[in-house]
Amino acid sequence: MIVSKLGDSLIVRLSDDDVKTLGLKEGDIVQVKPLDVTPARLTDPAERKAALDRLERFRGMMPADLKFNRDEANER
Repeated sequence: MIVSKLGDSLIVRLSDDDVKTLGLKEGDIVQVKPLDVTPARLTDPAERKAALDRLERFRGMMPADLKFNRDEANER
């Protein structure tokens, strides 16, 4: 979902897939609730090293010539 400004208000924009899945139509009233999710934080150096070690297992799984493009990956 994307939060946008419309005049003095904020609006939440939904993708077409979400709208179809939820069966929404213009004028419907929805309730938005935050998830009880705590962002991950690695403050302990040992935890940080363990996380990096886990990520290391993925090395070599992608093609060597792959160039990740953040803008391309986030195009809508």
